[in-house]
Amino acid sequence: TNWAGTFLLRSSTGVSVLADALGNPTDTPVQTVDRETGLQSYPTIFGGRVTIDPGPGLIRFTSTQLPKSLQLVFTYVPRQLRLTGGSASGYSAPSTLFDGRLAPSNTAVTPALWFTPSGALEPSNSTNTLADRLLLTAVRGAVSGGQTSRPIMSSFRYGIRLGRSVSVNANGSFNEAVTVTDAVTNGNIAGAYQIDPAAGRIYFTHLDDNRLVRIRVGSGPSGIDIIRPVTLIGETVEEFVPMENALNEANMALFLDPVGDTANRREMIWMIWSSMRKGAPSLFFQTMARKITPHLPN
Repeated sequence: TNWAGTFLLRSSTGVSVLADALGNPTDTPVQTVDRETGLQSYPTIFGGRVTIDPGPGLIRFTSTQLPKSLQLVFTYVPRQLRLTGGSASGYSAPSTLFDGRLAPSNTAVTPALWFTPSGALEPSNSTNTLADRLLLTAVRGAVSGGQTSRPIMSSFRYGIRLGRSVSVNANGSFNEAVTVTDAVTNGNIAGAYQIDPAAGRIYFTHLDDNRLVRIRVGSGPSGIDIIRPVTLIGETVEEFVPMENALNEANMALFLDPVGDTANRREMIWMIWSSMRKGAPSLFFQTMARKITPHLPN
């Protein structure tokens, strides 16, 4: 993708790969810009230079010998984000809804894996487990004959991808230590966080949006020690909105259940859309309460 404005190019431990005039790490190096091509060039701490092409989003190192074990993290502000998958069908009539209500917390039956900023389990009656979920719906066109256009849905949350799953025991407890701290202050982050061990993701609330966070998981060769900013990441994959007898559905609108944060209705949303299933455009309505909780590996 392409991007605009400033960016950061760091190692997985948080050290800038860009260099100042003395060869020391810096996030504000001297920039050289080719006016004809728009290519940006910067010195690196490994010698040589890195060339960045913001248009197609390309990064090239020249005359530089990079360590084989080096893992790079490129942080930037994109001009646009593609929210749909790689389907060949077309999309239309997008609709979004931000759900900032409380999400179900930890219970004896369902360990939702919510943690306090200090790393303790959130209680079942916690008022800190904010979902802060962006719901997206759109109408996906028919791919081939015999199919009809149908609304799809996916969700996004503030989070960080770990790159692998987190090992757990048979009883659901973690088999490796997980610590989450503020990468700048080395103290606690501002809000609660939720770990999805199977997906290898950690979700945060809006209180930590864009915060630079250090995450350590396990130890040894397979251990993780990364510094990342909290950004919007995918939570659920694109799937059809469940409905009966779907036939050329369109123009879906979403809104939160007006009852509020009642425990058994926390994730309920209301849906209104138009359909041709009766031969002429008609309006339909339904409610849906998706139970979106982290899954334990195996």
